[in-house]
Amino acid sequence: MSLDTIGDYLKKFTNKHGLKPVHLHSLWHTNASILIGSGVDLKSVSSGLGHSNLSTTGNIYAHVINSADAKASDALDHILVTSSRKAQ
Repeated sequence: MSLDTIGDYLKKFTNKHGLKPVHLHSLWHTNASILIGSGVDLKSVSSGLGHSNLSTTGNIYAHVINSADAKASDALDHILVTSSRKAQ
């Protein structure tokens, strides 16, 4: 199946259901962002995207990585505060 076939199907689908037009490349970025935001390691995401360099993925998705890092930091802070209160 060619990318044009998939793109045509996607266009017909969005038109039929009254959805905002979307391009396949947008879905590619959405997929990567969801994976990174869900904690999948960057090397796996990079490999799945076909990037030859991990830095390419890191540069493109830096905003998502920063958001995931902040989420992880908040989670760790919550765990430490909760543990500290239980210890008292």
